[in-house]
Amino acid sequence: MLITITAMSLMLLAMFIPTNSVHAAELPEYCSDATGSVVCEITILPYSQPGSYSPEIAEIPEGASVVFINSGPEIHTATSTDASPDASPADASSMVNGIFDTGIVGIDGVSEPIILNDNGIFYYYCAVHPDMMGTLIVGDKVTAKATSTSTTETSADSADLEFSANASGDTSITGGELPLTKINSVGNTAYIIDGTTPKGGHDAFSYDGSGHKKITGNVQVDLDPITNTGRITAEWTDPEGNNWTYKQTKFAGGNEMYIGETIDGVTQTKLDLDPVAINHFEHGTTGAGPTIEPTLFVYLASWGPAEITKNGVSQGEFEGHMMVTDGARNTETGKIVQSDGTTPYSPMMPDNSLVNRNTAQLHLVYHTAPAPEITANFPPPFETFNHLMFYELDPFVPVTHVIGTNTYVVDGVTPKGGHDAFSYDGSGHKKTSGQVEIDLDPVTNTGSILSEWVDEDGNDMKLVQTKFGGGNEMYIGETIDGVTQTKLDLDPVAINHFEHGTTGAGPTIEPTLFVYLASWGPAEVFKNGVSEGTFETHMMLTEGARDVESGKIFQSDGTTPYSPMSPENSAVNHNTAQIHLVYHTSPAPEMTANFPPPFEVFEHTMFYDIDVLPPTIKPVQLTEPDHKQSTTSDAALLKMSPYAQMKHGVDPVDVQCRQTFELVMKISDGSAACIHSNSVEKLVQLGWASQF
Repeated sequence: MLITITAMSLMLLAMFIPTNSVHAAELPEYCSDATGSVVCEITILPYSQPGSYSPEIAEIPEGASVVFINSGPEIHTATSTDASPDASPADASSMVNGIFDTGIVGIDGVSEPIILNDNGIFYYYCAVHPDMMGTLIVGDKVTAKATSTSTTETSADSADLEFSANASGDTSITGGELPLTKINSVGNTAYIIDGTTPKGGHDAFSYDGSGHKKITGNVQVDLDPITNTGRITAEWTDPEGNNWTYKQTKFAGGNEMYIGETIDGVTQTKLDLDPVAINHFEHGTTGAGPTIEPTLFVYLASWGPAEITKNGVSQGEFEGHMMVTDGARNTETGKIVQSDGTTPYSPMMPDNSLVNRNTAQLHLVYHTAPAPEITANFPPPFETFNHLMFYELDPFVPVTHVIGTNTYVVDGVTPKGGHDAFSYDGSGHKKTSGQVEIDLDPVTNTGSILSEWVDEDGNDMKLVQTKFGGGNEMYIGETIDGVTQTKLDLDPVAINHFEHGTTGAGPTIEPTLFVYLASWGPAEVFKNGVSEGTFETHMMLTEGARDVESGKIFQSDGTTPYSPMSPENSAVNHNTAQIHLVYHTSPAPEMTANFPPPFEVFEHTMFYDIDVLPPTIKPVQLTEPDHKQSTTSDAALLKMSPYAQMKHGVDPVDVQCRQTFELVMKISDGSAACIHSNSVEKLVQLGWASQF
């Protein structure tokens, strides 16, 4: 039999399909009877997080051998427990039942086979990474499913998850739209940066926080990045009691270079002056503006002349600049710090900084033209340079909680008669009813996604996701500690980055897109109230890839449908936002007639009307390292993984472990790990860990 493989098939095969052997048609794809006896392979993915066992729920024939294959950079176990996967890791370790235990499965290792001769449901977890849990359903599929939650009309997760108009109950924050073009301060609190330089001049940045002074004030911003028009107004009272106003209705100028910004799907290194700009990077190492701030992700920025009044009297027109950025400054201490978390930032070392990516701040400055001679002030070219900061903003950014409506399913037909889940020509773009609510925490990689919609055949569909794991390996343009990255470890819940197209982050099935929020992991899908099982799920909140009216994704000519073979040729609307929600089976061992071809099931739903809501979990504040001190209580820390605790600013030596777990240091990178007491000695002997 002649099998024809096209260039497109080869490309997608390389992107999606892991090496696998042919298996019997009646067996799950992860089981094989090629040797005369059935062997089922559970792959341990390289995440060390919930969702790392693949498949997470595996159906195993009675008497089959089960082996665990470690594909990641860390050691793992598969240890049976009476605790179900929705239990806490502490329960999993305390309820170990001794039915099976692989012991340590080394890096690139394969466990000894486990044979389960009794029908039933068996839970297991990783003793090294106790947040990792899985399920084996052994025996008759119908009987086993009837015992599990997978065929009940509502699972534990879905029963507890409901749509909410405003889950935080915070009525002071009203929400907003994307991209961010309208933003106001909340309340009447502002800060003025009014320090003193060593020469006795005015320091408008005061990196050590000494000039960071709380005042009363507010700001309102309403801009249009397409027409470069809008309005900025601010009022404040300075420390001496003077009343000031800022008013700007004209916009001109801008920084010349925005590293990471995309135009027509191409990541740029240079951009013409843009008076009102969205979603880019400034300052620090970018070359976009001076190094007076660290490298910052900028949601919205503007430049141009502003009129200033003092006690009702005009002070004239000044050069104004506004930015809404991630968190450059600690709101409590007023400091901007280097990567050690203590030393004040220096514009002479822009690559050495610590920025809180999980909060946002509004900077408003105005200044005179550069002075003909260097002054004693900082920045030194300016006789006048005043700097205001606002920390409580409406809407809240980064965007982590949204509701999407105006729903479409993407259900096209391929030339081979299969299912086309992308339908670039718009023929499969079909209006339906439905909505989605996404509420995530990118710090702890937790949260929920709930979606309900009617599919193309009139079935009532529901997707519930409460576990997150995996992610794309490369985020072009994302910054860590002020440095623009080209590679990033897997991140299950990620904010403010680029995906697909020419980025290398994910396949080219979409153009290069700026992504406000994305997630990966397992989700349970229901059809007419009955579970269809657990599927791999990916969500993105992006700029506009698809034309809402025609359903098309275009090449740069605005007419020809996009092709994943030419990812650099695309037209993207940077001034709107869309939610993409896909779920799919594992890659098939052979190409299907579907698109993408490696998948038997790949379903794609789009949402075009986006409401931004306040987060249900407020982000943490960057704090100076201080042993045994944290902005989070010990009780709250116990609910987090060691990695999440360290992201909250906890020193590795101060990481909190649950009962029966001990704190050790991972030899590979010096980070903290919480290990079951019974495993510590062996891991130390293997050279994997050491005591702090």
